[in-house]
Amino acid sequence: MDLEEQTFKMATTFTFPGRIPISIPESPWPNSDEGLGGLPLTTLTSRVAFIFKVRRTGTLDAVQIRPGFVSSSQPIRVSLQTVDATTGNPTGTNYGGSLPGVLATPIVDTFHTVPLATPATAVKGDTIAAVFQFDSIAGSLRLLVLNGFLSASLPYTSTSANSGATWTKEIYIACSCFRYNDGTFDTGFFYPCRVNNNLTETTSATSPNEVANRFNLPFTVRTTGFYASFNRIRQDQQITLYQGTTQLESFIQDKDVPGPLGQGHYVIYGYWDTPRILTAGLDYFLSIKPLNASSPNLQWLRYEFDSSSTLAAMPLGTGVCWAERTGGAWTIDTAKRMSGGLLIDQFS
Repeated sequence: MDLEEQTFKMATTFTFPGRIPISIPESPWPNSDEGLGGLPLTTLTSRVAFIFKVRRTGTLDAVQIRPGFVSSSQPIRVSLQTVDATTGNPTGTNYGGSLPGVLATPIVDTFHTVPLATPATAVKGDTIAAVFQFDSIAGSLRLLVLNGFLSASLPYTSTSANSGATWTKEIYIACSCFRYNDGTFDTGFFYPCRVNNNLTETTSATSPNEVANRFNLPFTVRTTGFYASFNRIRQDQQITLYQGTTQLESFIQDKDVPGPLGQGHYVIYGYWDTPRILTAGLDYFLSIKPLNASSPNLQWLRYEFDSSSTLAAMPLGTGVCWAERTGGAWTIDTAKRMSGGLLIDQFS
């Protein structure tokens, strides 16, 4: 069993050294690049590749992608290929005995899970490429990526205009993931989601008027504060920590404190008056609620996944997911996640 798949029961409490706590889940600050719309496929010789390391030995049987723009929809061939250890480029050779699959009709802003014609026998640690090209007729579309805030050395993306004779490495991170034949997904450390940064602006008079991340963690933690991301902050808001519907801590954010509008997304960090213990297996909610009943309003950031199975491949899985309410009980959605989390300094 891989170390990351094991479950540990700790007999003691571990406190992180230093004065700065860590955040859960991770705080990547991604934003879908709406101006770019994705990496282009426009001719029969165009190629887009997502290069990543296999994290688990098994049988890979499908690849998930999402077109960010489609002007002419034609079938896309999807293959897994080996990667040249010298250049870091796809070789054109199918990986692990696999054969390509075909996505017959790419649809804009839609998650597609494309089965391979023959699955790949994947070995943990192998560096491989998911390669996309038109099958027999050229169309025009783009495959969605996240912008340069998340540029990385591995995983990475590449494009080719000449059937893979030469490749250009890009700074973007793919909105993609990979399915094993047991039905589970692996992200390859990509981000297989839509980043919704234009949610309907909401006031305290609308429904829902309170949104949250539900935390149901496999370990006990102590939280000292929070972080939360917004597209716009145009009114005062209350950030609250609940156990169920019982308030534990709250924090008031003044709309006049953040930087000027038009400077990108806001990320707010705050600290609770009293650190709180969150017990493993119980439901807690980190919520955001606007305080005014009229505009100006508030815009949240939310990650939207194809399904709960895809979110389950992300750190902490569906244990951290979207919730909303207008008073009363929370409504939970295990295929979405708010851009926000807890600061913790202790776990057990």
